[in-house]
Amino acid sequence: MIKTLSLNIHLVENIPSRCNNYCTMESKCVSFNISPPIKDVVLCQLNDADHIQHPKDLQAQEGFMYRGTEVRKSHGSLYFCFIY
Repeated sequence: MIKTLSLNIHLVENIPSRCNNYCTMESKCVSFNISPPIKDVVLCQLNDADHIQHPKDLQAQEGFMYRGTEVRKSHGSLYFCFIY
């Protein structure tokens, strides 16, 4: 998790909810930004790219947290999504 940063330009969807669950269910999601709470609601911004693909797009944004994901193949055809 990278605090006070967000990945810009690659937004797929804004969701007022928990990011971990939605990112693992959205096939286009590669990373996500978590907004600071506004009236007890946290905005989850799903991205179709990550800081490794586009390092210049990871920029300071006050109060935001950035998280990337990694999909690993294990035991034949099973895939696991890890959030870091």
